[in-house]
Amino acid sequence: MVAFPIIRRLKRPSAATVAILAGTAVACALLFVPIDLIEGVVSRSGLPALFPAAEPPLGSTARMALAITLGSGIGAVAWFALTLLWGDAAATPAPVQAAGVPVLRRADAHPDAPPRPPLLATRDLGDPFADTVVPILARVSKPEPAPEPILIEQPLPRDLDAPLAAFDPTAIPAAPATPSEPVAPLFRPRPIPCEPGERIEAFELRPPVRPVAADAPAPIAAPRTDASIHALLERLERGVAARTTRETDTRPTTIDDALAELRRMATR
Repeated sequence: MVAFPIIRRLKRPSAATVAILAGTAVACALLFVPIDLIEGVVSRSGLPALFPAAEPPLGSTARMALAITLGSGIGAVAWFALTLLWGDAAATPAPVQAAGVPVLRRADAHPDAPPRPPLLATRDLGDPFADTVVPILARVSKPEPAPEPILIEQPLPRDLDAPLAAFDPTAIPAAPATPSEPVAPLFRPRPIPCEPGERIEAFELRPPVRPVAADAPAPIAAPRTDASIHALLERLERGVAARTTRETDTRPTTIDDALAELRRMATR
């Protein structure tokens, strides 16, 4: 349920808001005034004699400065005047509503039956703690004090080396104390799995046989050559001589065979 007040008061704008609007309106109006009219007013006012920069012709910068100055002045005057006329709204105390009075809707309000505050026990029935309260003290019986022990003097023993426990009546009881029950040991030996007189067969443990590793290939022997320059030259000479001998031996045979083949072909 949304509750609304019965009478709504219209709030008037604050003096600061009206002053800002008035200053803005004056500044905007001055921006649309012809520049010739502004120059004439400035010249007749004698302002160029005090400020040489205000001497006509005036540009857009002078127009903006004049608009801001007049707008600020008009706004300050309007704010001061409205503050004196209306008073300070913050200093005016707001109407205090009765505590506990409910806010009714417009449809539920009745002019002959104004809203009433709800029933309050502390206000309508009085203070429940106004009567005199008699303190009740609980009666607690104190325990009786224990009787003081009676000291009985005993004569000195003949043997001064006797233990002091012999003079304590509670040191040696009249009846011996009951022996404590034996506690089961934490470690219990395991029962032997063999019967008495039974013989255990023994066997020989064989060591594990390791697999025979395959024979590694023999490393390749490096060629044994005499790498001196003289040995290389001798090998080269022997090779050239052997090659020349083979060519000399095979050349005549080859020529003879070729000539014989040509003769056979010619006779055919």
